[in-house]
Amino acid sequence: MIYSTNEVKKRIHIDSQREAFYDFDHILQEEIKLVKSEKYLEKLYRGLPFEADLQAISTNIAEDFGLDGKLEISNKRNSYYYFGSIYIHPICWNNKNLETLLHEYAHLFMDCFFSTGHETAHGGEFAAALRFLLDFYDIVPKETYNELISTFAEDVSLYDNYIESFEFLTIEEFCKEKTKSKEKEVFNNNFTCRKFYLNFEKEEIHTKDQYHFYYSNGDKNKFIRVVLNKFAYETDHPFKKLSIEEILNTRLVSNVFIMDWHARPVKKYEGFQGFAEYRGDYFLHLKDDQETISSVSWASPEIVHTNNSQRFDICIPKEKVSGTRYANKKRKEYIQKCRKEGINIVTSNSQLEFDFLQEQLKNRCHELHHQQIQEKKMLEY
Repeated sequence: MIYSTNEVKKRIHIDSQREAFYDFDHILQEEIKLVKSEKYLEKLYRGLPFEADLQAISTNIAEDFGLDGKLEISNKRNSYYYFGSIYIHPICWNNKNLETLLHEYAHLFMDCFFSTGHETAHGGEFAAALRFLLDFYDIVPKETYNELISTFAEDVSLYDNYIESFEFLTIEEFCKEKTKSKEKEVFNNNFTCRKFYLNFEKEEIHTKDQYHFYYSNGDKNKFIRVVLNKFAYETDHPFKKLSIEEILNTRLVSNVFIMDWHARPVKKYEGFQGFAEYRGDYFLHLKDDQETISSVSWASPEIVHTNNSQRFDICIPKEKVSGTRYANKKRKEYIQKCRKEGINIVTSNSQLEFDFLQEQLKNRCHELHHQQIQEKKMLEY
């Protein structure tokens, strides 16, 4: 099924369409064979013979995008991508399976260029990344790819407008476009990508409805701008219209889960004895033009585990049979107490949902902080 990003109102946490996408791979393989029988793929092969091995083709792709391009032979039962490296199964290597190569490159592109941290391995974002590569090299046009999904792969989701644009820029254009994006920013986050897979410096700028990613690699003279559209669940969340005063009166309450001594969620009997833990009361507020994260948790006095200077996790020993039930009871009592006091409560049913909601709450605070700065500048003028 093909969806627009504004139709995606719920985040998917598990790789539920992996098998369906593997079936779709076979359809793409046949389509690529048909295309190769009818024309020479000049943009991809660039003078290479059609019987060229996958390493030679990978080198061409790497040159286009400023990547490494070295392939490894997989010693597992399948081809796969892992931390910047692509491993091709011997059968696919010997058969020069182009679709397999592009499938694994799509994983690399998701990791390097198209990741917002919300995607699953073979979700609608991945389908868009593979479509981008097939269309970029004039192998399978977007329209044909969409038709193949609609006709033969109804169980595969494709987020049609997820990738708004992918542009190669000159250094002058790069600096000019980055300045334009910053004028629309909600907040920005500067960091350098891990160099074991990509020698790009990356600047990430969040606008109201989009992510703007700027990649620069002076050594290879590659300057790239990627624009991704946000999903409905990112732009329409419980904190979207809250003011600073309303945020101060809001508590985000997590589910109860089992954790180890390092505050990591674990299964029932993993970790050192294990703990039932409830993150009781999280909120963010702005003070003196500085972002401040405040965390206060209701807790049993038995154990208080400090994870870092800004967060306090409340742990209940799992060695007590009633540990989880006790934590759920206290969580319920806390929620009731807050509601009686007129406090706005937002609850989550899973660890992933809690982390996402906390991210959206933080983003809203950044947005409000940005508005405060703009209003202050206007008053000064």
